Amino acid sequence: MFPLNNTAALVSTYDEGPYLEYLLRWLHEWVDIIYVAEGTTSQYGESQKEDRETKQIIDKIGSDRIRYRMSETVHPNPMRRAALQRNLVLDEIEENFQWAWLIDADEIYTDKEAVQLWEYFFKHFPWAQGVTVRTHTYWRSMRWKVLPPEPIQAMVIMRTSERLNLGRSFVHGSSLQGVPWEVCAFRHYSWAKEPWRVRRKISNWGHALEVSPGWYDNVFEAWTPGCDMEDLHVDERYKEAYKRIGRCEEPIPECLENHPWSDGRVIEDEKEREVFRVLIEGEEFGRLALRGLAGVELVTEGEADIALFDRIDSIDRYQRVRSMVPCVVRDGEESGLSHSENGFTFGNALYARHWVQMLSFNEGLRKKFVEAHQ
Repeated sequence: MFPLNNTAALVSTYDEGPYLEYLLRWLHEWVDIIYVAEGTTSQYGESQKEDRETKQIIDKIGSDRIRYRMSETVHPNPMRRAALQRNLVLDEIEENFQWAWLIDADEIYTDKEAVQLWEYFFKHFPWAQGVTVRTHTYWRSMRWKVLPPEPIQAMVIMRTSERLNLGRSFVHGSSLQGVPWEVCAFRHYSWAKEPWRVRRKISNWGHALEVSPGWYDNVFEAWTPGCDMEDLHVDERYKEAYKRIGRCEEPIPECLENHPWSDGRVIEDEKEREVFRVLIEGEEFGRLALRGLAGVELVTEGEADIALFDRIDSIDRYQRVRSMVPCVVRDGEESGLSHSENGFTFGNALYARHWVQMLSFNEGLRKKFVEAHQ
């Protein structure tokens, strides 16, 4: 049965580097041909000539079984535009295949789930035009997910003679059949990626205008593992889901076992990351408080306790850090330093000037600190 006969995979992507390579390598075991479909614009109109990240991943794999297709489609409805992009590739797939396996680049199956999906389909409704499944939606980690689940039934198998209307949905009248939850529900790592990608996603996806005001700062960024936050929905469509974020005990999909995030860490910005050092001078309250701050890692260097954390990008986080510890130390370069009455600004990071201890800086930067402090 596998690799699947008469079936091609249709992978839709837009800047989904973290999972794309793992997905494409895994799909080689299941289908003969993989089409990677990408538009020249995101669902909400961000323009690009070529997604270099996607191309680099495909070139790295170096397989002639992967066909990259970038298309330019124009339509005022972003979900309709996404459907048109897929339809252009379906025109090509239909020439040689009866079935298309629809997968977004952040949708992953375990081997067992994939086998059960296709076996159930062929046994119970091989006559259907399309097949839908439910999904587990992951949140900031491969070990935390949305509870209760989103009520989405995503189409994952379709006849290549059919065409899509909105997103990955048919026009009315086509026969759709659902696979039971206990048979297959794929892992959707929608929110389990670097924060900068999430910020970009909510600005450019088809539901950008429906995102709740302040959701990124007040919900996504504010969440910490095990906290008691409730009602974390990004928009009103899924208000009944997202009541809380729960620990996920399901096994990591086989194709992601060697992924850097498979250890269950909270995913932070690696691409934009700036590491700041907080020196804790014997204050136990500061050490305990820092353990509760999102993105903090406590380490020991020599006889000093050090906390490493990401950029301080808000007044609130700056004030919390200042209240916790007696000094802040930054290992960095000269560029980007400025001064205001509120403190030092290093890029987007704000420091209170009376709490900066000048360690590990080069002489030019040390001089700027001294001059600004006088």
